[in-house]
Amino acid sequence: MVKTIDTQSFDRCGLPPHIVREHTSLLASLNTKLDSIAEGQQTMRSELREDFGKIYEKLDSHSKSIVSTEGEVQRLKEDKKAFFAIIGTAGTILFELASKLFGGK
Repeated sequence: MVKTIDTQSFDRCGLPPHIVREHTSLLASLNTKLDSIAEGQQTMRSELREDFGKIYEKLDSHSKSIVSTEGEVQRLKEDKKAFFAIIGTAGTILFELASKLFGGK
């Protein structure tokens, strides 16, 4: 937070009026510039907060997408295991049928 300079303190220090007016005018100009800087900083903070919010939302979205993709990969791995289990079972059944048909027992 920018602190403004008190222009009233010059009135109490016993300086000649023209010097007080000159310094008061300079201090008022400086205070205006300080206020402008403070407003600029506030605007910049708001913009940064907004930008970081957008970045967080994108990271959160990507994180959820990665978790979803990992879940899909896991599901595909399980499907692959099930597929090979079915193929293995079918192969065993076919082998038993073939041995009964051609084995003569």
